[in-house]
Amino acid sequence: MPNGVAFNINIASQKDKVKQNLPSLSHIQKFLTSKFQPFYLHFFRGGEYLTLKAPKRGTREYFDIFIKKRFRGLSKKFNKLIKVEKRGDNWGFTNALLITYTFGVEDVFKSWEFVKGFSRYWERVRKRLSRLGYDVLLGVKVVEAQGTGKAHLHILIIFRQFFAYRFDIAKGRSFVKSEGKFKQFNKIFDLGLGFFDIQPIYSKVQAVAYLTKYIAKGSQGVEPLLFKSCLSEGEVKRVLGLFYLILFRLRQFQVFGRFRKLDKSINNNSDKGWVKIRGLLLGYWLGYLKGLGLGDFAGLGIISIRGSPFLGVKIIF
Repeated sequence: MPNGVAFNINIASQKDKVKQNLPSLSHIQKFLTSKFQPFYLHFFRGGEYLTLKAPKRGTREYFDIFIKKRFRGLSKKFNKLIKVEKRGDNWGFTNALLITYTFGVEDVFKSWEFVKGFSRYWERVRKRLSRLGYDVLLGVKVVEAQGTGKAHLHILIIFRQFFAYRFDIAKGRSFVKSEGKFKQFNKIFDLGLGFFDIQPIYSKVQAVAYLTKYIAKGSQGVEPLLFKSCLSEGEVKRVLGLFYLILFRLRQFQVFGRFRKLDKSINNNSDKGWVKIRGLLLGYWLGYLKGLGLGDFAGLGIISIRGSPFLGVKIIF
């Protein structure tokens, strides 16, 4: 291991080390490479065994299995719930906002601590919205790293209520049309954490584009980036973002509102009734597989093995 922050460690115990000595990009790449080493889960059900490769967060495999399907479901629901009524060339009514929080601290570590505890701050926003009669149908909070490593939050919210927006062609962005309504939103979303920006959603295409940018593209596997010496700004953000998400045990995106059930939990084993095994039962199963020459799961590129010593096994590579 080169000089610097050692990464063959327990994640939780590393926060103080990282805070005192922020790792270089090359160290982070090495850390993530070690985190991507495959591991396998072993289950038993009714006389049958199952050995299953567990997709690692941040890999393309994880994205294809878990994120892609959830993203499609979110995109469909957002497309259905967002309502935009254009009344002129550059104005109309909408029921959705994009809020961006940029934390007003220079300390990278501190910015991620804000994200870690953001639900406490957001509770103030939730109460303000409720008190003023706003009904949140669906919202999604997405965490992103800036080029410096500092955390950045994007929050897309769909309300039951409508409000007027205007689009500034020169600036290429939308604004809340009413000054009074803008001041109201400003008070609602101001958490005193630094800079925040409010943009009304002016088209369904715009909303889906935001989701694609912040969730789909940000969640795609970073494996090819871990061996590159020269990364683009966007690639640096993806690598740094994954590192700090893992370090702080954070999810990249989270759904809230009336339709928050769209945000289903992730389970490495989708089949019901399977029980994880260990001890003698696990030793018996692994010994049988070694006898078949199947002991090196990762080296053989095995995705799953299912069966029993009596019925034989089915292997998926």
